[in-house]
Amino acid sequence: MNNKENFNLNEVSEIIGVGTHVIRYWETEFLQIKSERIGPRQRIYSRKDLDVITRIHYLLFEERYTIANTKIQLAKEFD
Repeated sequence: MNNKENFNLNEVSEIIGVGTHVIRYWETEFLQIKSERIGPRQRIYSRKDLDVITRIHYLLFEERYTIANTKIQLAKEFD
């Protein structure tokens, strides 16, 4: 991964390997994702957001956590 500090939705989607709709859904479910809006149609994600999204992906797809259990784990790790 490069040294960028900010990523748009499409970049995050490509890095994580899920659709943009999945990232947008996760943003509604996981309060630890704090993207910024630039204009009415663009989201910008920080390096920390990318770390959180990567962790969500790992917990859901590799560890097979439920959304509820992922929320609990993220609260322990990122709050």
